[in-house]
Amino acid sequence: MHIGCGIRRRAYGDLTATENGRMRGTGKGTSEAGNGGRRADTQNKIDDGPIPSSTRAYHKKTNGMKPSDPIRWCFQWGVAVLVLFLIGCASDKAQPGRYAIRLEVADVLKNIDMQVDFVADKNFTKERWKNANLNDYWPNGEFRRDAKPITFSFGPGREQSYVISTTNSQYHAWLKDSPLLAVVVRDHPDQVVGDKGASDPRILFLSLNKRDYRRTKELKVIIEESGFRVQPPPAGKSVQP
Repeated sequence: MHIGCGIRRRAYGDLTATENGRMRGTGKGTSEAGNGGRRADTQNKIDDGPIPSSTRAYHKKTNGMKPSDPIRWCFQWGVAVLVLFLIGCASDKAQPGRYAIRLEVADVLKNIDMQVDFVADKNFTKERWKNANLNDYWPNGEFRRDAKPITFSFGPGREQSYVISTTNSQYHAWLKDSPLLAVVVRDHPDQVVGDKGASDPRILFLSLNKRDYRRTKELKVIIEESGFRVQPPPAGKSVQP
């Protein structure tokens, strides 16, 4: 009888100690129970194993996007294609450039008296120049007076080359209006029989469009017997009509 009571008392005491240890967080029983609980929790949280390096690389490359998410994948590709399309459209848009202009006569013309006009006034459109009669433009017709050109004289004892910088007061004023076209007109030969401006060899329609040139700050116009030559040559079709 006493033995049984002692066993029950000891068992009850152990049980009480264990319960008290769990409640108070002290005692050997608590430590073992706590460790066992943490081990159980840890085991419950263990996944199937470490993530393979190839999987980690894939998730890093795709920003964690699942291959089973085709809607997001297609959306991202669609946005990328749209951006590239818009960039391409923007590159096709005319962009006014700011170039220094060098006017130079070829050697065969350096001893010939000649006047050369340069105009980049946006109000004087290409259509107006095409309809102009250059026989009436020279020497000082109404059209020329209205255009207010920058004029240079070539010939014996004169410079063979002139530069119109972007800081030139007249040219700078024209550039404020972002022109895409400039015109070079010469008075040699004096008279030309034929059509008006467009086909007259005395006039050059010079593109100022940035799309027509790459990495240049100066456009060189060489005045030759047969017409004009531009360096670097423009990539577009806006030089001559």
